[in-house]
Amino acid sequence: MVPLKLGGSKGGIDFVVSFGVGVAIVTCGMWVLLVLALRIQQRPIPSLQLRVMWLPGSIAGIVWSAGNFFSTCATVLLGEAIGYSSCQGERHPALPSRVVAVTPPP
Repeated sequence: MVPLKLGGSKGGIDFVVSFGVGVAIVTCGMWVLLVLALRIQQRPIPSLQLRVMWLPGSIAGIVWSAGNFFSTCATVLLGEAIGYSSCQGERHPALPSRVVAVTPPP
């Protein structure tokens, strides 16, 4: 995680917070570009459906942020080879077969 090392982070939490702020800024900027493009094309702007999406969107964001935080902590504590690869591997659909493949026979 080159940005984590170049930023001078010691524990990873400050990197996660700055990453979240950056994501929020870029998301708002992309919405502005989308609205401008749709206005130029004279097309309707899509509704955000806030009444419907606030709860599932909030839950998804919180769960993703927690996963990102713990993934960063694992990479800081265990290193790139073990921490990062194990966090990426858990999301892979073939993980159960990989675990069985590396488990020694009884």
